[in-house]
Amino acid sequence: MPINLISVSSPDKIPPRRPLQSHISNSIAMIKKWTSQCVDEHGLRCSRGTPAKLPTRLLKVTGEKIRLVDSRDITLSEGQPLPAYLTLSHSWGPNSHTQIKATSTNIWVLRRGLSFRQLSKTFQDAVMVTRELGFGYIWIDSLCIIQDDRHDWDRESSMMASIYQNSFLTLSATRCADGHGGFFSPFSNTPYVWRGAKTNVVKNKHLWDLKKIESGSVQRWFALTPPDDIRDIPLHNISSSNVEVHLSHPLLTRARAFQERLLSPRVVHFGNTQLAWECRGSFWTDDYIVEDDPSKRQNDLPAYLSPEQSLFWKQQIEDSPANLHKGLPVVMYPIEETRLRFISLITTPSTEKSEPDTARQTWNVIVEAFSHLMLAYEMDRLPALSGIALAMKPFVSTSSSETKYLGGIWSSQIPQAFYWACTSRFAARPTSYRAPSFSWASIEGPIAFRNPWKARGLFQTRETPTATSSCELLECSSQAEGVDVHGRVTGGYVKLRSWVSWGRIRETGDTWVIEHMPGLQRQKFWPDTPQYTTPTKKGDEVRLCLLECMELSNDPLRGVINPGSWYRVMVLVLRPSLTTKGAWERFGLIYPAEDLDSYLNRREDAGADIGTDTSMFADPFSWFRTQEVLEIV
Repeated sequence: MPINLISVSSPDKIPPRRPLQSHISNSIAMIKKWTSQCVDEHGLRCSRGTPAKLPTRLLKVTGEKIRLVDSRDITLSEGQPLPAYLTLSHSWGPNSHTQIKATSTNIWVLRRGLSFRQLSKTFQDAVMVTRELGFGYIWIDSLCIIQDDRHDWDRESSMMASIYQNSFLTLSATRCADGHGGFFSPFSNTPYVWRGAKTNVVKNKHLWDLKKIESGSVQRWFALTPPDDIRDIPLHNISSSNVEVHLSHPLLTRARAFQERLLSPRVVHFGNTQLAWECRGSFWTDDYIVEDDPSKRQNDLPAYLSPEQSLFWKQQIEDSPANLHKGLPVVMYPIEETRLRFISLITTPSTEKSEPDTARQTWNVIVEAFSHLMLAYEMDRLPALSGIALAMKPFVSTSSSETKYLGGIWSSQIPQAFYWACTSRFAARPTSYRAPSFSWASIEGPIAFRNPWKARGLFQTRETPTATSSCELLECSSQAEGVDVHGRVTGGYVKLRSWVSWGRIRETGDTWVIEHMPGLQRQKFWPDTPQYTTPTKKGDEVRLCLLECMELSNDPLRGVINPGSWYRVMVLVLRPSLTTKGAWERFGLIYPAEDLDSYLNRREDAGADIGTDTSMFADPFSWFRTQEVLEIV
């Protein structure tokens, strides 16, 4: 946000406007400088510079024409390493049919070569930058994957992790909504605003001033910066409903670009008013630099993303149950924190096995961020994450059993993988089958993972006798549609042995209630798709599956408003499957309040009810008396 407390006392610090051609030259020089600095200072952490593997096809840009070549035909002298290549991250846009792309009928044309003028503006700039940086090859999805060959598309989609992780640098057309915008903007008539910075950010002293806030003696750095700073976009603004972000950085709203950004060792963003560089060691723009000093890392995160700094992001919206009805997530994670958590995990040395909770938390943060982003085709939700899933697999696997990927969740993370809940009342199921109902991928809309331990610091807890065996995974499977086991699926199921109960839906509308014993035991809950619950209706029976149960002890409120025992439970709400006889489908989740305020006020927290004495939070044993094996599809 603009800082109003500081007067604009240094107008000479505003970067001068230059002609477009001069700006392009300066941009190329800046990228070369960043590249050299990254290679010299970050070493193997970012990449070796030599790919371990090449994509199936690449565009060769060294000649007069741009030619599609098979990587197996790239001839190398004895002992010569594989050539480095760049990748492009871009948005196809609604008019992609007007742009040239590889098909089974024109691939011979691409092999013979295209002239520079035959390319879209964004592709022209990508080729030009590749040449200027001294590279001979670039990978562009629409020209290197045969778009009307489903087998080729499926095979190449399964290789996204390898393609982007082995790339030397990804060129991100962040400012463009389609292929016609190009990388570069004239940068004219763009107002600069005063912006504050965290004290541990390294400032570019040519642009930044150390000033005092008028209301106190605290000193902070301030600068005149472009209004569309890439790092300053919090997660809840990355949505189709936020026109400002969509217009200034349209690529950041796209689900596929999210995967490309996380997998790439280096990314350069071409924004409307600035360049930005991301790698596994730094974040640089024309305005400021953020270095990651490994000696100052906290919880596997850079010092500038310590809990104290991250709190700034989490306070961007009010942590309130009312946010559910506004379509806002209750917990925020900035895209930058998501990216750095992923980098921290995948760069863990093989000799240092990461903790399962670290991998699970990283995956949850990634999925939460990813669920906010847009797709051109709703069936591409899983393929758009398949590269990240493949990169994550070694870290989520356990030695005790085979880890399976079940359409968006990992079998090794059950039951915690079921702890997601939608954060918008307008979430809906896709029009066609996309994932098993127990997976977040079966919902089109933002989700958040609920944490039953979040308030553990307020109480001492002990597991109840049912907790040790409340949920046991007996069997699971997922059917991939093609060769990519992390891509589209046609089916999937889990079989659980769990403590179970039942109830009937007695009220619908804004409040959903399950009645177990008529007039005596009632429990509020929040369905996964509150606006689209057909065919479930008032009076229908639902099955309840206990995932976890903890008893609170030494409660500071005991004897005041909580004279007896109290419990924290996680429960799946299930309804009979419409497609598989004898099986169940997920319908919603019951989970405890995650903050002291909700606990004190005994109020519903987006489906959690820590309130009435007749709820299962007061006496789960009167609800769950038997164990059964349930098949959920």
